[in-house]
Amino acid sequence: MIRKAFVMSVYAGQEDQYRRRHNPVWQELLDTLKAHGVHNYSIFLHPETRQL
Repeated sequence: MIRKAFVMSVYAGQEDQYRRRHNPVWQELLDTLKAHGVHNYSIFLHPETRQL
């Protein structure tokens, strides 16, 4: 199993917009991830640092 990780940030004041644009996850993205063998994918937004 290969694990990959990275960190990026959401601009201050844009947290709600980020949530709206990413929930629900687009079906096309889910299909692409599955086609490439991804079966466990998580993103967490840290509320204090705004890091993903």
